[in-house]
Amino acid sequence: MFAERRRQIHAGETKAGDGFSVFGLIALYYLFNFLWFWWSNDSAAALFNMEIKVSLLLFPLMWALQPNIEIRQRFNVLLSFVWGCLLFTGISLGRAGWIFYETGDVGAFYYDKLAWFFHPTYLATYMAFGLVVLGRMYSRHMFALGKPWVHHITAALLVLHIALLSSKAGYLCALLALLLVTLLLLRRKRSMQGLVYLLLNGALFAGVVLFSPNAQRRLEEVTTLNQPENNAGEELKATSSSGGRIVAWQTALEVMIEHPMGVGTGDVTNVLKEHYLEDGETYAYKKELNPHNQFLQSGVEFGWLGMILLIVIMVAGFRIALRHRDFLFFSFLLLLGLNMLFESFLEVQSGVVFFGFFFCFFVRSLPK
Repeated sequence: MFAERRRQIHAGETKAGDGFSVFGLIALYYLFNFLWFWWSNDSAAALFNMEIKVSLLLFPLMWALQPNIEIRQRFNVLLSFVWGCLLFTGISLGRAGWIFYETGDVGAFYYDKLAWFFHPTYLATYMAFGLVVLGRMYSRHMFALGKPWVHHITAALLVLHIALLSSKAGYLCALLALLLVTLLLLRRKRSMQGLVYLLLNGALFAGVVLFSPNAQRRLEEVTTLNQPENNAGEELKATSSSGGRIVAWQTALEVMIEHPMGVGTGDVTNVLKEHYLEDGETYAYKKELNPHNQFLQSGVEFGWLGMILLIVIMVAGFRIALRHRDFLFFSFLLLLGLNMLFESFLEVQSGVVFFGFFFCFFVRSLPK
């Protein structure tokens, strides 16, 4: 069966080595969860971790058995994703409006209350990728529902939603998405349209952020990190989410040095909490902060080998995207990599499914 599958792929536009090697690496990353299960001191957490990440095994297997995706099919899948983002934007804003009408709570329009059952950063990443897809369509003179005004309103709504979500990493994703689309338009000799696209969407984004007290408060956390003292009279590094990330990164590196082979599947948070408690970092301890960096997360969990494997997967993806000049795949990897620097992106299903599905999907739908 697999021999026949390889023959079909060799006959198509995607080399077999491209797909099978990357699919194998992603499946191997999931296998690490099983192997490092035996290092774990918390079997319940380890099993839950393996359950969350099972998509990293299922998607490579599923896509390895599929034929290459035609361009039209690829377009339909991506456009369906955009419509899904737009639908959730409408539901989310409508729900926030109803809460505001009932309670007068303007906070319903911001951050986790607006994101509902998603984490704001992950939701903002979806919306930013949707912007890139719309930008790619625009560069080819293709419009949502065949109407330019529908296309532009859709992009504006996604920008508005990202701005209201008030996620700092989400803001970076939005700016990166707008920059990527602008560069694409400039490369296609559409300089004026590219600049107008950047200016209009950038102005909308900046306007919402500047007039949002919630967004301003979260941005101030980045520039103002108060450092009160702990019981030992030492300065605390973390009193906010931004400071917490710094502490989590530093602590994760310390743990990787102490445990070069990793601490085991599902044990990351418990081990980090022990270090937070020893260092008197009460904010990080109470919040039970994970490393907030997927590369460090993998390093703490599976050791340096786990971190290297994840880096190899990302590099392999970039290599394929550049070889095939796949703008959307390249943009997806950039947005993904950016989030992995600030979030343990593969520790929740909303990150795992997004990563697993689209990574494999793009490998199977590379342009000619």
